[in-house]
Amino acid sequence: GEKVPDVLISPWTILGKEARIIKLFNPILSSAQVMSISGGEASVAENMLADLVQLAREGKDPVKIVINSPGGSVQAGFTILLFMEHLKACGIDIWTVNIGNANSMAGIILAMGTKGRRYALDNTTTHVHEVQISGLGGKGTDIDKMKEHIDHQRDVIERLLAEHTKIPEFAAKELELGIDEKRVKEDPKARKKLVREFSGSENLLTASKALEAGMIDEILKPGNQTLNDIFLIPSHKEEKQ
Repeated sequence: GEKVPDVLISPWTILGKEARIIKLFNPILSSAQVMSISGGEASVAENMLADLVQLAREGKDPVKIVINSPGGSVQAGFTILLFMEHLKACGIDIWTVNIGNANSMAGIILAMGTKGRRYALDNTTTHVHEVQISGLGGKGTDIDKMKEHIDHQRDVIERLLAEHTKIPEFAAKELELGIDEKRVKEDPKARKKLVREFSGSENLLTASKALEAGMIDEILKPGNQTLNDIFLIPSHKEEKQ
């Protein structure tokens, strides 16, 4: 019979926390250039880096990152984001797709796809919150250094969200802060401050809210052609005479 192509990337874990996932689209074919984020261990950053580089070497077709993740390690996420940005600078589009949950750092990865190519299925959740502090201990000077490092990570994330999403506009509206719209749009410091205000609490965004906040560009519902484009699903509809 016809040979089944090798699976490019089996479901694996990301960003430092464990999670279970039901594989709704396995196997993922090499020609589809699809990667799956699902679960949580820090080593996934190195694996994903290798996958990004390999796909870039194969050609300039879009790389698609399909996300269903609780998030995890910020540093691991930064490694992934750096190479996503590098591939975009090389002219390779990065499509991101939330198929279930894009929580914490996974939500940042979702938002950092190529603008116009950031998607979420209907009834998905995108979780936005500030960098978490856990397990701090040791000498006072060590704790101060750890806090300084966490502050740096938070600053990077706030800048990315301020530059690549509409969270500042969304926050000004949701929190009823009464800030001038022009300032929200044009003042980088004001935008970062609004991101900090918003991410200071736990924010579970529906697909429609994620769209309004500029985390995604389109909600994918059954029958949407983009779903076929992402997973290379052929149309089986009979042509009407």
